[in-house]
Amino acid sequence: IEDVAHHHPEKIHTITIDPATGAMPHHGRSVAAALGLTGDLARQAEKVTLKLYDAFIGTDAAQMEINPLAVTDDGKLLVLDA
Repeated sequence: IEDVAHHHPEKIHTITIDPATGAMPHHGRSVAAALGLTGDLARQAEKVTLKLYDAFIGTDAAQMEINPLAVTDDGKLLVLDA
């Protein structure tokens, strides 16, 4: 990530979530837009974003990394390693 941040900072997207309200559907839409996802993949990204936020809060994490986030041949968005 450090190399990407240094050489291609435009590829790093940050989404701020207010802990008082938690993750909202528009946060997931922001993730989908940043990844260039549309249609069903955008809806899946919204669901994944909300679930990741719940996991982040539920484990009292300081950060989360997803590498890779993959789209399968049958159109499913998968978090393969988090």
